[in-house]
Amino acid sequence: MRPAGDYFWWLVTQTLYRRHFAQLGSRSIMRAPLILLGRGRISLGNRCMIREGARIELVTQYEGRTFEPELIIGENTSFEQGCHITCAQRIEIGTGVAITERVGIFDILHGYETIGIPIRQQPLRTAPVKIGDNTLVGMGAVIQPGVTIGRHCVIGANSVVTREIPDYSVAVGAPARVIRRYDSVQRRWCRTDVPGQ
Repeated sequence: MRPAGDYFWWLVTQTLYRRHFAQLGSRSIMRAPLILLGRGRISLGNRCMIREGARIELVTQYEGRTFEPELIIGENTSFEQGCHITCAQRIEIGTGVAITERVGIFDILHGYETIGIPIRQQPLRTAPVKIGDNTLVGMGAVIQPGVTIGRHCVIGANSVVTREIPDYSVAVGAPARVIRRYDSVQRRWCRTDVPGQ
């Protein structure tokens, strides 16, 4: 049973946000977002929880360029306090995913190559992001554009994920590297000294 405060935020979510989302699960809750832009392009599954201080921005215009972003979040997925998502192309987060406190997920990078133009005014580069079902992303981790994280993975706290993480892996560090994978033949989790293998 959810706490009484969650019932209040469920009412707010279902009455204030429902008509603005592309899809909003009937048992999902969003508590006191800091920023919520582009709601009409967000699909949120049933029984999701987004806690206080979320900054979710779907970018449709930037420096004269138009984008068609999509943010798709599966059922039973939770976001702890202060998560930050910026999307200009496509971010897909699976079912049963746990996003812990202060995680950043981005499908954009600012260009920086042109000297004499401030970086924030340079064109955005985009690449889609996908996080597989039943994955846990540790506190303070950052998921960079173009990354696919597989099913049932653990991303360590403060990791920076810059490349693909295979299914059933544990990855840590900046940049993140795989340190453990589930071996279906041995039926156990095994250490690996070869990144991504």
